Amino acid sequence: MRQLALQFGKFASIGVLATLTHIAVAALMHWVLGAGPQGANLAGFLIASAVTYFGNQRWTFGGGARHGQALRRFPVMAAASLGCSSGVTWLATEQFGWGYASALLLVAVTVPAVTFAIAKLWVFRAG
Repeated sequence: MRQLALQFGKFASIGVLATLTHIAVAALMHWVLGAGPQGANLAGFLIASAVTYFGNQRWTFGGGARHGQALRRFPVMAAASLGCSSGVTWLATEQFGWGYASALLLVAVTVPAVTFAIAKLWVFRAG
């Protein structure tokens, strides 16, 4: 149980770093460079995905899964995360009429929970 709590803490730390990266890149793309909400979100997501993979593969899960195996599975997790992120962004901005900042906050809550489950149970699982 202690190891799971430590692993979750590491994952959360990487998640915070990736989330901050996602938000910073998306905000820069949207408010400084004029990209629309989905394009800005995609740019933030892609950069944050690299932070997520390398941080979790090397630190959180300690390289238990073979790198090649994890690297092949990671895009599936990333696609699921992108779908979640894009869906939440679309729902918040287009259906609920929320501002982009509110949509990003909702993304920051939902996407890390989804990715932890997939990463722990499948992507970085040893064996």
